[in-house]
Amino acid sequence: MTTHREWRPLFYGRPVSADGQDAEPDLALELELRDELLVACRQLLLKIGTRDAAALVAHIDVLLDLDDDASPGSRR
Repeated sequence: MTTHREWRPLFYGRPVSADGQDAEPDLALELELRDELLVACRQLLLKIGTRDAAALVAHIDVLLDLDDDASPGSRR
């Protein structure tokens, strides 16, 4: 089980160019950060074991195109 001390949050910040204007967002980085957040949420939801948590895991699996044996209702 992960404890609070083991968990390291990722901090998000919008890149700024040298002239102080907002730089173009790096879409690959944005998607990677989103996926990391979804995976972390999924791991917590798998431990809860309620019908609502299982439904959220199923939605996350669809977003991430996952299907593993750990998910409730896995098709494998």
